[in-house]
Amino acid sequence: MPTNQTEPCQQTPSIEPQSLNIMNSLSIEWQTLHRDYEKYEQFALLIKLFSVGLCLLCITLSINSYLSLMLILTLWLQEGIWKTYQARSGERLLVIEAALKNPEKNGIEASAPPFSFSFYSTWETQKPGIVGLILEYISNALRPTVMYPYVVLIAIYLLHTIL
Repeated sequence: MPTNQTEPCQQTPSIEPQSLNIMNSLSIEWQTLHRDYEKYEQFALLIKLFSVGLCLLCITLSINSYLSLMLILTLWLQEGIWKTYQARSGERLLVIEAALKNPEKNGIEASAPPFSFSFYSTWETQKPGIVGLILEYISNALRPTVMYPYVVLIAIYLLHTIL
């Protein structure tokens, strides 16, 4: 026989006001970093499009092949640097997401030290030396999604100069 009794609501653990402030700050930081992350992607696409236009211009005007290749390589490395900045934002986004998914496990509580808005201070403590930075830029430039279209443009330009 059915009863009209309702089950008692399960109470969620109360969150301290300071923890809510930290979570709100992290949410704002996440929104800002995510917007910037997407802008990095848009500007990387503009660098690629500019490179294609530059390659076509160099071929059309028969500009010195070494100069043209150096310009394309410079833009390729510039995109690698740009993608490194984007990757740093992506790492911070993942840290924030993990903290927001499980606040107690990730130290978001009233007694925890400030966690939000620590993008640069965190990076400053983990910053590699000059060689490490250069290697990071090069490794990002060698990712397949960054290598395209530069490898193709270099091949096209080299074929054009040979033929």
